Amino acid sequence: MTRYPRGSSPPPTATEPQGHPPLPQATPQPPPGKRGPRGLVPTGPARVTSLGIAGLGAWILATAGGQTLGIQALWPFHYLAYVPWELRLFLAAGVLAAPLLAFPYLRPCPPKTADRMGPGPAREGPVQALLEAIEKVQARPPLRWALHLGAMVLAGALFWALRERTWYGDALLKVHLLEQTGLDQDPYVWKEPLDALLEHTLSGLAMAWGASPAEAVAAISVAAGLLYLVAVRLLARHGTHTPAQAGLLAAGLLALGSSQLWFGHVENYSLSTALAYLTAGLAFAHHRGQAPLWAVGLAAGTAVAAHPQAAFTLLPLLLLLRAPKPQHRETRGPISPDALGKRLGILALSSLAVPAATVLVLGAAGAPSPFQGEGYAGDPQLFWTVQEALAPSQMWDALMNLWLLVPGLPVLAVAGLAATRDPDHGRSFPFRYASLLVLGLGIYHFGFQNDLPRPQDWDLFAIVGPGVALWGWLAWMPRAADSRAKRRDHIPTLLATLAFSLAITGSWIGVNHAYTLLQPDPDRRKLLERFRLLSLVDQLPQADYEPREPFCPDPSTDPTGCVRVVATRFTMPQDGDTRRAIFAHAPARIRFTLDVPDERTFLWLSPALDPLAWDWGGDGVTFQVWVRPLDGEAQLLAEQHLDPTVPEHRDWQELWVPLDAFRGRRVELTLATLPGPAGDASADRAGWGLGWWMRGTPRP
Repeated sequence: MTRYPRGSSPPPTATEPQGHPPLPQATPQPPPGKRGPRGLVPTGPARVTSLGIAGLGAWILATAGGQTLGIQALWPFHYLAYVPWELRLFLAAGVLAAPLLAFPYLRPCPPKTADRMGPGPAREGPVQALLEAIEKVQARPPLRWALHLGAMVLAGALFWALRERTWYGDALLKVHLLEQTGLDQDPYVWKEPLDALLEHTLSGLAMAWGASPAEAVAAISVAAGLLYLVAVRLLARHGTHTPAQAGLLAAGLLALGSSQLWFGHVENYSLSTALAYLTAGLAFAHHRGQAPLWAVGLAAGTAVAAHPQAAFTLLPLLLLLRAPKPQHRETRGPISPDALGKRLGILALSSLAVPAATVLVLGAAGAPSPFQGEGYAGDPQLFWTVQEALAPSQMWDALMNLWLLVPGLPVLAVAGLAATRDPDHGRSFPFRYASLLVLGLGIYHFGFQNDLPRPQDWDLFAIVGPGVALWGWLAWMPRAADSRAKRRDHIPTLLATLAFSLAITGSWIGVNHAYTLLQPDPDRRKLLERFRLLSLVDQLPQADYEPREPFCPDPSTDPTGCVRVVATRFTMPQDGDTRRAIFAHAPARIRFTLDVPDERTFLWLSPALDPLAWDWGGDGVTFQVWVRPLDGEAQLLAEQHLDPTVPEHRDWQELWVPLDAFRGRRVELTLATLPGPAGDASADRAGWGLGWWMRGTPRP
């Protein structure tokens, strides 16, 4: 070491000229035209991308996926049309603002701080206080468990309070079977063995206590939601490295269309989905030495017993055949054949326990064989052929279905594919597990054959949503946690994606809770009777109509055939479709006085021309629906003209007339049949078929 005389100083360096004080370190300034922490908005590809993603999300929210502009292709977001436009604009503004909030915090921060924080600003102010409070709670087990228990109770209450009123898929058929049949008569019991066993058992108890089977199934859905929360906690805790990463992953796994499964969903996919991801969470914990292997197998087998769709989530369990990483060691040595056989045996035995028990119980209960009739449980074709699966319409609906389940799909898919090519990231156990999970789920999502249209039967594939989200969000973790500014520029994109996902998921759950959306299908009208308030055909004796005189010149020749208004039935000769109807030979007006309840209701009418008079000539009949509040003016709500010379008019027509504008009021409903434009009423035999007053909102 060089020593200098006392009182002297070292010679000046090249950067410190003699006779001058040391030069201050220059603070890096942003280039002209860009923003620093408090200046203009910084530019760059990542920032522009985040604003583009936010703009697309805002457009989807504001226009209901383009439906308000007449665009019908993006059907996953058409339900947004039921969200008030003011709320949609507010949510759109929030999505636009989300990436802007991150721009001031994109300055580099010390590596240790970045590693500790992950995405977001340095630990200071409210952020620091919040994280320190969380760390204190985590350090004290009694407080931690009390917090977790309180969160579960609150979540369960929220799931039940906001349970869905819109039923999708085969929910109507499911509830009908639970009300009318037992396990020994249910033809679909083997499609969801453990689910069916639980649903029939709880439905029997519910009906004994005066409740509905729908409430029993909803309770199973809520319980499955609580299991899913446990799964999310395990995935977030053992799949990430920092509290901020864990919070981001947990939020991403909850902001999904699949989350509708936990809000009292009346179908058979909630339990299998929750158990499938509980299996993944336990697998993550086992890899870190925090859970036994048999618990992973038990959860996996229970998921498959609940619904065989969960079998497509079992592929990544192959990664568990190697022993978990020992504590304080970075690598694992090769596994011996004996150890491999032992681990394989544990997985096999534990995963077969619940399915075997379920089969024995169902057999003892007299459940019919799964191979009676055609195919498996009455389904002759379980998978599409390759040609069918690759058909453009099928592929489009499958992609749209996936976008409904994972609102951030475009961003997460790009991140996941990019991370798959990253050799460092590809060696991560959580990401490798999620990649194999997505592979199995992709085969199921694009290959499994479904009879109902995807917009109606989206929940059949809801199990795919959390797997794709897990894969995509895990792909973002290295970028979000990196302290380098180039990598941290991805944070605005993350925030935009998460904000859009939360807005979409909240709207989806809110619409399904606030509305009873019905698809009035005449072929399913027997199942839809549960939503019927009354039948206008039954109310005809209390109605008033005019004119009262018969329409025949000489009624004595045919007294019954000359009545102008009467309850009857029409049968369409081409298909034998018979419906009750109010016969109303034009001109006629029939008036009903109704007390509209304070809820959403609509009229389901099937106007038709009497097949008896199709070939009698004439210019057709005009059907009109009028509603007049007793304290207001009459309003024409619907009008339709039917001409017997038009082939499409020789059948039942479907007319849905919402009465939402008259909620809580007493009204006069008028059904009018009028002659055609020429005023020729000689062959105007017509009728109002069905005449159901329905609870709910019609969904075209």
